[in-house]
Parts: sequence; C-alpha cells; structure tokens
Amino acid sequence: MKTKAEYDAAVKGPGKFEGEPGWALYFWEHYLDGFNNGDDGTWLTFEVVDADRVIFPELKGILTVKLMESDDGFISTELD
Repeated sequence: MKTKAEYDAAVKGPGKFEGEPGWALYFWEHYLDGFNNGDDGTWLTFEVVDADRVIFPELKGILTVKLMESDDGFISTELD
C-alpha cells in the first residue's frame, strides 16, 4: 500500500492528475480495481470510509468523493 506522501508526490507536476490532491489517484486506483459506489456517466462516486481517512486525514467529515475524467484524459474531483 502506498503512503499519503507517495500519492501526493505522484500527482505533482504535469499529467492526468495535475493540480488534484493525492487522494484523487488513490480513488482512481480503486476504480481501476473495480471498486466505486456509483457512476452516473459523468462522475464516479466513492464512499469515504475510516480506512481512507487514516491515509488522508484531510477527508475527515467528507462522506463521498467524486472523480470525472475529461475527454482529454484529465481527472477532476469534487467533495460531498
């Protein structure tokens, strides 16, 4: 399992996750492994659980995160 620091480092600089938090890559990897709680055709929705908050304390109080991949392959995020 990667650490928060590894996820944060992986999203720095240009690329698919440019400008997004490390947890965006973390949840994207969950999606690639077949895990997400919803897909409305635009946004992928993930329920944030305590295990996620252990890695990413900044998600304290957040119930769900959403990821969207644009037509040019960049990821955007939204919190609920």
